Amino acid sequence: MVRYDDGSYQIFDTEAEARHAMALASEPTAEAVILAAIDRLLPVLRDAFKDLIALQNTWQVNDINATIMATIMAGTDVEDTPAKRLYALGVTFTELFDFLNRIIATIGITPNQALNRINWRNYELPAPPNAEPQQLPFAKT
Repeated sequence: MVRYDDGSYQIFDTEAEARHAMALASEPTAEAVILAAIDRLLPVLRDAFKDLIALQNTWQVNDINATIMATIMAGTDVEDTPAKRLYALGVTFTELFDFLNRIIATIGITPNQALNRINWRNYELPAPPNAEPQQLPFAKT
């Protein structure tokens, strides 16, 4: 017999069955694993966003676009890095910022708002107009 914390109990034919049931009961659920991963990942993403914003500010203040374009035209590198590679990263960062600040219609907020919400588990999302919940592409196999 196994007695659970809530006072309920279950009877098993063998000790091995009871031990197996206890082991299964002590394993975290998939939902708990996912929530723990999100709790670990969100602070890392927030720090990365801060670094990305600092990079954007430095890039703009120092007019790195002009430097990149001049070195591409001259056929030279920027600090031993191919200028075309820096150009590609600049375009990628620009697209990433656009994505992070574009409202997702099905949830009514931007990815930036969703990922940077400190108290994310208790935040009430606005109801998007005429949007039905959809299958999460992230969950598709």
